[in-house]
Amino acid sequence: MKKYLTLCIVIMSFLFLLSACSESTASKNEDPLQKEEKKEEKTEFPKAATEAEDMMLEGPGKLVDDNYSEEAMKDAFAKIPNKLSTNEAYDAVIHYLAEDYKEDYKYYKNLNTTIEVPVSDKPGNGKALNVAILLDSSGSMAAKAGSKTKMEIAKEAVRNYASKLPQGSNVMLRVYGQKGSNADSDKKVSCESTEVVYKLNTYNEDGFQNSLDKFKPTGWTPIAGAIQAAQKDLVGQNGDKAENLIYVVSDGVETCDGDPAAAAKAIADSPAKAQVNVIGFDVNNEGQQSLRKIAQAGGGEYHSVNSAADFEKYLLGEKNKLWLEWQSWSDENFMQAQQIASDKFNEVQNRHSEVLNKIVEEKDRLEKGVKLLGELKKVKNGFEVEKLINDRYNTLVDYDDVTFKTLQSEIEDNRDALQEAIENKRNQEQDSLD
Repeated sequence: MKKYLTLCIVIMSFLFLLSACSESTASKNEDPLQKEEKKEEKTEFPKAATEAEDMMLEGPGKLVDDNYSEEAMKDAFAKIPNKLSTNEAYDAVIHYLAEDYKEDYKYYKNLNTTIEVPVSDKPGNGKALNVAILLDSSGSMAAKAGSKTKMEIAKEAVRNYASKLPQGSNVMLRVYGQKGSNADSDKKVSCESTEVVYKLNTYNEDGFQNSLDKFKPTGWTPIAGAIQAAQKDLVGQNGDKAENLIYVVSDGVETCDGDPAAAAKAIADSPAKAQVNVIGFDVNNEGQQSLRKIAQAGGGEYHSVNSAADFEKYLLGEKNKLWLEWQSWSDENFMQAQQIASDKFNEVQNRHSEVLNKIVEEKDRLEKGVKLLGELKKVKNGFEVEKLINDRYNTLVDYDDVTFKTLQSEIEDNRDALQEAIENKRNQEQDSLD
């Protein structure tokens, strides 16, 4: 009996060893394709993003390109492991079907919401304004024009005009013919007389009045000499840095054998690029023709005045030109700022709509993916996955909406700030002319 039991134990041990060797051999000879299938079953998809900005950056899915089709999705999903959990199924559809929002995200982050208009559009192209007044101090200016002399009227009109120049402007007063007399014996000294009584500078009421008190009408009329001297006064005030205006005030023609038209053309063609305007004060028709040629040669305008009222009206008109230039600048740039803001707003609006369409298309694609996983029996509860897809949809829609409204607000605020600055600049310049 003992021998029989011992034999049974030996036989069973042998069979056990034989079975173990067989299993080991089978494992070594396992088909590589079966190994690949087991490896596939262990595939883990990247965790889908939960924050909006991360969602914008995680795509595109592996199947989202120009070759995307539902057939390609079926082929890919057939290889996905079975028995996916809700989160695993969600990660899978995001991995394959997420939209590409990277360029949209980059656009939103880098959009420049500032509103700018060219500074050079300001009157005078943003240059300093230099006004040189050349005032006739010849003997004829002592003649009466109403209750006052021409010189008294001219001085008063010039002072009022200079005091109303825009802030930051410079004014200069040069007189000519202020020495000698209008007698033949004094012609030489008078024709050589021209003097700056107020150097080019901002307007100072006391200083300018003192300069007007320094001279009286006495001599001849060296208009050409005064213009030539003014050209030297404006050396360094080049036209690319400053707007240079010259006003020649005279009650007659050149009497010192000079060529004022040639002098006016020379200063207009000089680096200063000065514009020469001429005011003829109580001048006859022949004299007006001569003075008009000076203005034409200097690229300016000629205007005739016959009284204090005419003089004041003309210079007031010159001041109003500046006032209207600032009004025109304000209106034009206000509307330009509005247009730039409108263009940027429309651009953002279009991008906002495009992103929203992408979000809707992504949701539809993801839902089709979940439905397919259900049909392939890869996931039990597709409804729970759809809830995660809906949460993603709402997160992206909210992000897109908030981002759009934020950019819209920035554009509007920057537009309003610029338009306010434009209006303030206009009011400042116009107030300085009052």
